[in-house]
Amino acid sequence: MDLEDFKQRVRRDDYQRHKYWLVGFGVGILAAMAFETPYFALLSGVSLIGSGVAAIRGGKSAITEVGVTGSGVSASIGWSTRELENMAPHERADHANSTGSFLILMGASVIAMLAYFAWLQFRSYSTAERYRAMASAAGLVSRGAPKGTGLSAGPREVCWSDDQTVAMCSDPGLVEMPQIRSDYFARELVHTPRGLVLASDLDVTWFATFTNHAMSVRAPRRLFNAGAKALTALGTRVAWVSGSDVVIANLESERPGESPQVVGQVWNTERPLLALAPDAVLYGPTEQCALVWHGAEACAVPQELRPCVVGSSPKQLALVTNTGELWRASARAKFTRVGSGLRGCLLALNDRFAFVAGEGPIARVDLFTGSHAIVFQDDPAWAITLTDRMLYFRSANKVKGIRIDAPPL
Repeated sequence: MDLEDFKQRVRRDDYQRHKYWLVGFGVGILAAMAFETPYFALLSGVSLIGSGVAAIRGGKSAITEVGVTGSGVSASIGWSTRELENMAPHERADHANSTGSFLILMGASVIAMLAYFAWLQFRSYSTAERYRAMASAAGLVSRGAPKGTGLSAGPREVCWSDDQTVAMCSDPGLVEMPQIRSDYFARELVHTPRGLVLASDLDVTWFATFTNHAMSVRAPRRLFNAGAKALTALGTRVAWVSGSDVVIANLESERPGESPQVVGQVWNTERPLLALAPDAVLYGPTEQCALVWHGAEACAVPQELRPCVVGSSPKQLALVTNTGELWRASARAKFTRVGSGLRGCLLALNDRFAFVAGEGPIARVDLFTGSHAIVFQDDPAWAITLTDRMLYFRSANKVKGIRIDAPPL
């Protein structure tokens, strides 16, 4: 066997493979453009690598010029076909090594780019699958809604408002088309056993509910002829802040429209805090205290605690501080810390759990043990409210609801 002839033949075969791989690269590019699929782009990347390896092995390359051109930058290495034929074997090998390495680098770059986009698609798909599983386990209900912060829910409906302060109500499953109450402003809303109460910059309106011929009818009544904020309710008692006055009304009284009475004043009228206990009112801040009980001289919560929201249920009171701590009390007992590491200043609670939301995920905190779990993670919440079965919350453009016993994430 002529060993030298065998070596030359192998090198000539590699050179042919080098050209075939270049043809494969061109076919891959054209097919990728025609069929818009990444598989042919992957073929072009593999072809570039194969062509580069074959050129280096064969000691000869069909690439006559390799160049890099950019804004203000231009660099190239070129050989004419005649020069390649006239080159000495070691010069052709140097040329093949240069162009082959360039082809391998370009092919690896194409494959790396495809791998990166494939990873992004996989991550997007995985995130979507986790969200669907989370939504299914949580019993998620959802519907689109314009921007706004007003939100309230009762056993038979969920109501919200938009930036134009128009109140809208739908069924608990958020399936029915909402009933629009365009004649009444509703920047804040609360449900009571006696009907829906709406507060705006103009007044406080009560939609009294009564039965007429087996039908539920609502009659609007004005409770207060001035703007209100920090609207809250417990049972049939409703409270709000108007200017610096803390006002409370009882919808069970013989003349509810005449029942509002001022029970205190707050010092910060931009972000007042207000909650109802079964037999008292908790409000603030005042000049000396973050929160005080109506009729009590001592502070219920000192200024140093810096609460950003307070809420109540028939048996519990709770607050969240600016530092993410949850504190609770029952009746007029002293507040004690039960949780920390929370994100957000939105609070809704029943007699067992507190739900905290806002800029972070929605957390459910056991008021007795302090243990907390993330039950939903989505866009930041703008408002939350609670019923016996469901927690409702608003994101930038949706109203959503999950079961209060949703499994933790």
